[in-house]
Amino acid sequence: MRPVCPICNHLQLVLPTGPTAAKLLIIGEYPGVEEIVTGRPWVGAAGEVLTEELTRAGLNRDYIRITNLWQHKPPVKPRPTPPKSVTARANWEVARKAYGSEFTFHYTQMLKELGGRKGILLMGSDVTEALLGKSVSQVAGCFVKSDILPKISLAMMNPAVVFRSGPDGMLGETRLGIRRFAEAVREID
Repeated sequence: MRPVCPICNHLQLVLPTGPTAAKLLIIGEYPGVEEIVTGRPWVGAAGEVLTEELTRAGLNRDYIRITNLWQHKPPVKPRPTPPKSVTARANWEVARKAYGSEFTFHYTQMLKELGGRKGILLMGSDVTEALLGKSVSQVAGCFVKSDILPKISLAMMNPAVVFRSGPDGMLGETRLGIRRFAEAVREID
């Protein structure tokens, strides 16, 4: 039985996979349906794209640590202004309060994964906003700097956008981001 979130007390966690001492770390946003069912990050259709593009770039997924910012599907983000109905307003207040404590737990778990890495690939808007305070569209395909990230840290769109933008819509951007990351980390060996 997989552990459950200590904050919400009911959602099963999708824990990181790959060697704990891996030089490379990939951080996605949150697990999708297949990941939640299997308990492993990046195993669904987007995971297949990720694995294929890592292989194409000469990286073996088996030697990379993989995790997400959220270890289960995040609660719905509360809207900036509360809704007018009493029931909706009560639900909004619950979501607003829960999101804060849940985020803190998941963010702390993700931070524990950063130590000792030589290269980190950040995939998606939630991750770049959480670690850099920037939207992914501002930094996609770029090496990024932060006091808590290693020198080789690259931000890119979540590979799942490939499926939302048509058959080949964002595949090139995904491929480019992973290729740039792979070229940079090969120089650290």
